[in-house]
This record gives sequence, structure tokens and C-alpha cells, in this order.
Amino acid sequence: MFTRLGRITVRRRRLVLALTGLFVVVAAVLGTGVFGSLKSGGFNDPSAESTTAMQVLDETFQAGDANLVILAKAADGKVDEPAAAAAGTALTERLAAEPGVSRVASYWSLAKAPPLRSNDGTRAIVVARIIGDDKEVSDTYDRLAATYKGDQGGVRVRFGGVAAINADIGSQIEGDLAKAGGISVPVTLVLLVLVCSAVWWRRACRCSWPSSPSSARFWPCSPSPRSPTCPSTR
Repeated sequence: MFTRLGRITVRRRRLVLALTGLFVVVAAVLGTGVFGSLKSGGFNDPSAESTTAMQVLDETFQAGDANLVILAKAADGKVDEPAAAAAGTALTERLAAEPGVSRVASYWSLAKAPPLRSNDGTRAIVVARIIGDDKEVSDTYDRLAATYKGDQGGVRVRFGGVAAINADIGSQIEGDLAKAGGISVPVTLVLLVLVCSAVWWRRACRCSWPSSPSSARFWPCSPSPRSPTCPSTR
């Protein structure tokens, strides 16, 4: 079967190359939507008892571990100075009012709790929990990151926590898949052209070995008797 398939491939090499090129173009067009369908998370078994318990705690009692950690750095000076404290308090209140976000707490809302402030006093932490399944958490995180990352008045905001890690993993995978496709597809096409060309060249040499000894020394093929039934290479 494979011998027959190989013969057909060689005999119809131009058609095979054309169909392969067409397939690559169609796959590239249709495959661009795959990256948008990728989602982060999916590390927990949805049928496990622990996952069910986490969902009950999350949806019924609004409890669970904080999956969003925000590092707020004072734009000028320390986080206890009036400008930074006002910006930190406003950031905490705005996050608490966001849909899909619960249990927001910060250094400023917890009476300046020392564990939530850096030793040098220039940074403070805001923690929150994004509720919902993996897709909802991912969508909410993307919305929050687009809104709050960077300069927020008296503080500069950076995101961390499980939600941020999952988002980074998803972005890295998406970039790696695009890079892998950009490398593997051209290499595969080049190899396909080389293989088909090598088979054609071998057959052409067998069918056109020069009869003149003076010209044979310049022929790039090894000596081979001319086949009486040499097929057409067109």
C-alpha cells in the first residue's frame, strides 16, 4: 500500500505540492481563531470532591483563597504618605465595586497591617478573589489588568497571584504555538520540495544518461543503464 502511495505521490508530485500549499493556506486562515479559544486554568478535576467543595465555598459563602495579589508601589516616597494612602484606599474601593471580585482587602483597609507592607515602606499589597470558573476568572483578570495596571495616581500597580500566573502561562503557550507553526510549516514545505525533486532528478538521470564518454564525466549522476521503459518525467 505504501509503495503504491509513494508511486502516486511521485507521479503526481506537482499536484501534491499544490494541494499541500493550498492546505497550509486554508489551515492558517482557519487556525487563527484557535488561539482565542485557548483558556488558562483547567488544572482541577471538575468532578473531584475538593473542586465541588471549593465551588460551594466560592458561590455560596464567597469564601476561598485570594487568587489575585496586587503590588502597589508609592509613586513618590512611602505608602503611608497622604497621596499614596489616598490612592491605595481608592484602588481598594474601586476593586471591591468591580463585578466578579470579592473579599478585597489591602494594607490601607486593614488599619495598615504591617505584614502587607514592605520593609522599606515603599510598597503595599492588595489581595482579592476573582470568582467564577476558569474562563470567568480569566476574562475578569484581563479586564482588571487592562484597567488598573500601571500608574494609578499616587501608586503604581503590578498584578500577581494565581490568576496572573495562569494568564501569563496562556500567553506564553499562545506565543510558542505561533512560533512553532511559523518554523515547522516552512521547513515541512522545503523538505517536501527537496524529496520530490530528488526523486525526479534520480529518475531523470536514469532516463538521460549521456552516451558520450566525454560528456559523462560532467554528468552529476552515477552511471546507470538506460531503462528501456523509462516513464515520462513531465
